[in-house]
Amino acid sequence: MRENAIQAIRCRKKRYQRRGLMPSFSYASNLLDQDFTARKPNEKWVIDISYITTIRG
Repeated sequence: MRENAIQAIRCRKKRYQRRGLMPSFSYASNLLDQDFTARKPNEKWVIDISYITTIRG
């Protein structure tokens, strides 16, 4: 590579910033009240979102 004067392209590491919650955020109300039992299929759907990558961080 030196003889031909070429170099590899190096990728930069991504830096993640940990930020606190902004005061404008609000939490959704607890509609299920920790009762996850369903009487029929597709009656209750829940999801746990721990981390979402966004442009703003």
